[in-house]
Order: sequence, then structure tokens, then C-alpha cells
Amino acid sequence: MSFKFKHRKWYFGAPLYRIFGACAFAFVLFLVARSLSIMYVDGEQWRKIASTYNRASTKVIYPIRGNIYGADGELLAIESTVQKLRMDFQSDVIKDLPEDSIRSMLYKLSELLSRELSTAEKPIKAADLRRNWQKARKSKYNRGVLLVNMSIPYSKWLKIKSDKLFTDKHYIPLQKSLPDGIESRRKYPYGSLGKRLIGSIYTPDQAGSDLPRGKQGIELSCDSLLRGEKGEAKIFKFGSRSLTFTIKEPVNGADVYTTLDMDKQYLVDSELRKMTIEADPDFSTAILMEVATGKILAISNLQRGSEPGKFYESRNFAVSSLTEPGSTFKTVSLLAALNCSNISPYDSVDVGEGRMRVGNQVLKDWNVARGIPGFGFIDYATAMYRSSNVGIAKLVYRAFWTNGKNYSEAGRDYVKAVRETGICDPMNLMIPGAASHAIVRYPGDKKHPWGNTTLAWMAHGYETQVPPISMLAFYNAIANDGRFMRPYFVTQIKRGDEVIEDFEPQVVREQIAKNPQIIQWIKDILRGVVTNKKGTGKAAQSNIVEICGKTGTALYWDGGAKKTQATFVGFFPYDHPKYSMLVMTRNARNRAMGSAGLGCGGVVKRVAESIVSIDGRRPVDSLYLKPSVSLPFIQGGRKVNVVDLVKYCNGSVIFDKQSQAAEFIRVSPSSNYETKAESILFNRGVVPDVTGFAASDALYLMGKCGFRCQMSGYGTVVEQSVPVGTKLSINSVVKLTLRPMHEKARFTQEEPMVPSQPVSNEKNSPSETKPNSNKKAVAMVSTSNTHSSGNKTQNNSKGAKSTSDFTDKKKNNNLSPTKRGNKKDKTKKK
Repeated sequence: MSFKFKHRKWYFGAPLYRIFGACAFAFVLFLVARSLSIMYVDGEQWRKIASTYNRASTKVIYPIRGNIYGADGELLAIESTVQKLRMDFQSDVIKDLPEDSIRSMLYKLSELLSRELSTAEKPIKAADLRRNWQKARKSKYNRGVLLVNMSIPYSKWLKIKSDKLFTDKHYIPLQKSLPDGIESRRKYPYGSLGKRLIGSIYTPDQAGSDLPRGKQGIELSCDSLLRGEKGEAKIFKFGSRSLTFTIKEPVNGADVYTTLDMDKQYLVDSELRKMTIEADPDFSTAILMEVATGKILAISNLQRGSEPGKFYESRNFAVSSLTEPGSTFKTVSLLAALNCSNISPYDSVDVGEGRMRVGNQVLKDWNVARGIPGFGFIDYATAMYRSSNVGIAKLVYRAFWTNGKNYSEAGRDYVKAVRETGICDPMNLMIPGAASHAIVRYPGDKKHPWGNTTLAWMAHGYETQVPPISMLAFYNAIANDGRFMRPYFVTQIKRGDEVIEDFEPQVVREQIAKNPQIIQWIKDILRGVVTNKKGTGKAAQSNIVEICGKTGTALYWDGGAKKTQATFVGFFPYDHPKYSMLVMTRNARNRAMGSAGLGCGGVVKRVAESIVSIDGRRPVDSLYLKPSVSLPFIQGGRKVNVVDLVKYCNGSVIFDKQSQAAEFIRVSPSSNYETKAESILFNRGVVPDVTGFAASDALYLMGKCGFRCQMSGYGTVVEQSVPVGTKLSINSVVKLTLRPMHEKARFTQEEPMVPSQPVSNEKNSPSETKPNSNKKAVAMVSTSNTHSSGNKTQNNSKGAKSTSDFTDKKKNNNLSPTKRGNKKDKTKKK
């Protein structure tokens, strides 16, 4: 015990340990005091410093908006990322540098931008850039100076950033003075084509949100899928360095695939625009639909602008305009009457002088106002040809106001029959602002009650409201043998390889007619509207394709003035309808050019002829080939098409290395059985040579080079408006003139083309040619020589004309066989 006590006393009582204990206590007091000083005296200053270190900030990662595609994969709307290159000349890293260093960096930057961004059309000189930058440095507004006045494509910006100016540590001041100027922009490569259907967007500032929002059209209807979902990241700063951690990955927008065929869209838009400029209406619209599926292949809406002769896509009238259709509704009344009675369209009706007393009104035919005698006794088919209001009103009265029915019962039965044709069914178009359906009201409607003239006026297209898309869908059903298809614009929505939704053709009504005979009657009647000499749609008659349709002119009052709405709606070709189309104008100042027949029907005619030139290919066995001519000249085209044709004719093609790998070739005969291929080279932005091409091949090659085509005529290309090798901007228009191949044929021999069988059966006739089965003949197939008419292609056995007979038909008819042979010899000498 004594020892432990003494030991402890010694331990705590030693002077050295007392000193150490005091120092430790003092140090602890100092730390406490210093901590309190930092917390309360210098706390604010240190908190500001701490905010620049290790403080995590949240960053929004924006998704890329989805693209919109056409039927063939063409980009109709795309999200484009660009860089706006700006510099802050007031940043500390720049201000602290010597003037020589600043000038050296700016010199190298100007040379880099000039080298990478200059084009032949728009050169950028480095000296001009430096001059502008020096002026900006001296200005007081030099915090965000635009270094080059253009939006730099993101791919080009990545290439610029790979230069040592942006990677070398010696140029860190320059790198820090260039803020991030990446911007996303919505681009529409086809400009105004289909603009109202494709739509547009609000920018984030306009939408009041972080992401762009759809404004109209498909951009609006599919906005929730197109815009995607935002991501999130945390950024931690450590002095001049920072680390970014992604918390949530952004989900990019889905892509929307539409039914629009941009080749056909261009045809429809250009033809409608030509007519609209001449007719000068308040607005015009055109729709092209595929008969079998209901796909909308083209749609155009033009509204008069403030400047004379200027028309713009500002509203989608094709789907939203609820108007009285006029005489195009007579086909609906005709179908309703034939479905509900035993009436034949070839039964007679007396329309007299074109006047009919209805209640306290007089219903008149169009001939009355023009002083033309009435049509008298005609059948109902002729009443449709000549668009007789009286004839169709009497048809409806005969079909529905019989057997002691009162007026209200007759009206109810008529409206029920009209609705059973499908024209009033909801379209569900997925387009914001579209009319839901046509309006044909029953008797007893409280808002719009019937009068004693309603039934007669409704029969020929008044007191109803039908959007153009619904009227087209009805005529499309007639072309489709009574099967009513729902029009639609979107085929698929995808995100990457994931298919979000598929849209298939939808049948609204499997059959709108009581029996197939009724549909055939109506088809024949609509064909007669165009082919009959006194038909109101005769201006739409074509020698290339058989068009069926109906004209319609509706009068309406606006601002105390009487105005007109003109429409032509129909389908083509007659035998096997593939397309249906509607064209409408409203309040045309030039009434002749904006009329239902000449104006609207003319647009349908020209579009139909152009489409047939693109789609159709003439059968090889229908070409006029002379067996003794071994190998006529073959125009060029896509290699696969030309080779298939040569093989069909039992010929062969000789390729060299260059032509073997080419996509387009031109071939010329090298012997009786062989042709030699030459490759056709082409570059984007340079006009290629498409003379001799079929319409479809010419359109395809021009598209590959970045150009649009405006075609006139039919057959193969004989002339192009821009010389070969000319450099043009992308989306420039090149005009192509087409003619049938038999009008401009080139041969290796001097004989003209003649039919494979002799024209005359006379023996020893100088013009007779004996067939030679051992000879091989090859000719280029023209896509536009297919005449989609009701009459089948004439067989050569009926006697086909030779080229000499074709060009001098009248003279040769009066010549003897010997003289015809002499004249042929003269032609060969020439």
C-alpha cells in the first residue's frame, strides 16, 4: 500500500508532466476559440468559399425530340443540334493575358473557323473574322460576342473541338472563355410541303416549359411520345475541376412514321399551287388517298396571304372545314336511293326546263341561269352526268316519299339511308382541330329544324356540313367496291428498335351498298361524268388514265355577297382504282380557273397522269419492235431494271469493273445479242444526266442527288431544264419533259419501228417485213406509256402503225403500197 501511494504521488507530482498538461489544455482552448471565431466571426466568408468546393449542383439532361418520317423513310421533321460560338472578352482568363497572346490565339482561331466552315457558296475569310472581333473587343458589349454569324452543325462542331486549340493545355484561357452554346432546333427538310399535317412546335420559351411542345398537326397529336423524358445529373466541383454523376438517364422521343409519300406530295402541292395562283381563291385544298388502305398519301392546304399571289399553309382545311358540299353530295343521295328502292339509274325522269316547285321556293338547274334549254326527259344517270338538281331531287322523292309517308317520315328514312353510307361516321383522324364527322341532321332537330324545302335541297348537297376528308372517304369506298376505309396518317411509332404502336388499315363499314351491281352502276356513272360530251367533269378527261369523279359547286353568302365553293372528287384508274383524290377551292376570284371542272378537275387530271408516269411500266410485249432490227438503243436507268429488261428479251449485258458496281447505267448495243453497259456517275448537289430515263428512275436519281423534280408529259425524259454538271443547292427544282418512246426513238439502224406483224396482207408488198425469230430485240420500258384506261391495250394483230405512218398518217392513207414503200425509202435517206 505504501509503495503504490508513493508511486502515484511521484507520478502526478512531477513538474514535467504538469507542463505538458497545461500546454495541452491551452491548445484545446485555442481550438475551441478558433472554431468559434470561424463559425461566427469569419463564417460568412468561409461559407462563400465552401460553396465553390464540393457543393453538388443539379443539371437537367434534355432528351432529343423524335423524328417524323414519310412513307419511304424520308425525314419530314428532325431535331438538329447546332453550336452558337460566342466568346466572353471580359472573362478574367482573357483579361489577364498579354495582348500578344490574345492576338495569337484569335489568329489561330480565325484560321481554324475559316478552314472548317467555308463553303463554295459562302466563303468565310479569316481576316474578316479578326476585324470583327477587334471591333467587338473595343465595344462595351463584349461579354458574349458571336464569333461567326452562323449555326454550326454539331458534327462540324465536334471536328472543330478536336483541334489542338481546344485540347492543348496551353490554350486553356481560350477554352474557358467560350461558353457552351449548344442549341437544339427543329428542322423540316421539305419546307412547306405537308406543313399543316406535319405540324410545328413551340420553343421552350414559348411553351413556358423545359421542353419544346407540339403546336399543331402530328407534332401536337403525338407530342407526348415525340418529346421524350428529361434526365438528371449531379455535378461536384473541386476547384477548376468537376465531376458529373448521372442520376437518371434521359429518354429520347419516339419516332413517328407517316403515310405521306413525298414524291406524290410534291406533285399534288405543285399542281394545286399553280391552279390556286390563277384562280385566286380564299383557300384551296387537295387530298390524295390510297383506295385499298385509306392511307393519306398527300395533303395540301393553301390560304391567301396578305401579298397578292402569295398562298401559305396556315390551316388544315382538308380535315377541319365543315361546309355545304354541293353537287358532290348527289352521289350519296343516289346510293341511298338505290339501296332503299328498286329504282334503276337508267329509269327516266322529266326535269322539264330545269324548274321544280318545292314549298314556297323554286328549285332550279344550272342551265336556267345561263339561258340554256332544259334537259327534258332523261334518265337518272344523265341527271348525274349533267348535274341536274331537279333530277336528283325527284329521285329522292320517288325513293323515300312514297306509300303514303308524310314529309317527316320521308326525311327520316332518307337521312337514315344517307348515314348508312358511312359518310357521317366518326373519322378519328388523330389530327387536332379535325372535324369529328359530317353533319346530316334528322327532321325534328331543335337547333336546326327542317323546312318544307329541306329534303329537296339536302338531296343535292345543301343544308348539310361535310368536311372534305369525309367526302373523299365516301368516294374512296365507291372505288373500293363498297368497302369504307378510315383515312389515316400514321403507320407506326417506334423508339429505337422498340415498336410502341402499329396502325393498320381500319374498315369502317364492310359494305355500303345493298349489292355489287349498285356500286358498278355508280362507278359507270362517275366515269360518264368525265367522258360524256355533256358531262360536267369532261375537263378531267385524260388520254392516259381513265378518271372517274363528280363535280360540285355550292353557293353561299358571306358578308352580303354571294360566293362559290367548287369541288372535284373521284378516283383513278377506272378498271382497278388505286387512288382517290379531292380538290376544292373557295371563293375563287377567277371563277373559270377555280371552277369544279376546269380548275379542280384539271388538277386531278394532271396529278393522275404524273402518278401513272411514275407508277406504271409498259409491258415489254406491247412495245412496237421490228424483228429485223437487232438492237434498238436502250435508254439508261437503274441497273437492276435495265438488266431485267435485257434478260427478258434474251439478250445479255457486258459489264466492266466500274459499271458492275454502279447503281445507274446506260447501255448501248455492241452486237446483235449483246449490250455494253456504261456507269452513270453522280454526286449530291450536282445535276445528273437523266435524259432517256423512265420517269421513276429519273425521279429516284434526282432525289439521290438532292433535287426535286417537276415533270410534264409522259414517257421517257427527253429534256431537263438544268444542264448536266450544274451545281445547285439541295431541294432545288429541276423540270423534266417526258414524251412517249415511240415519238423519240434512237436506233442503231436507220429503219423506223414497225409492228412485228405485217401491216398489209398483200403479197410481195414492199412494206411487208417477214418475222425473224432468231433476232433478239431490246428496248427500254417507259414508265409513262402505260395508259391506265378502261380499254385494253390494242393487240398488234389489229394493225399497229409504223413510225413513218404515225408521223404522216393522213398522207400515207391515200398512197398505194408501192408509194408507201417509196416514201419510206425517202424517210430512211433523210
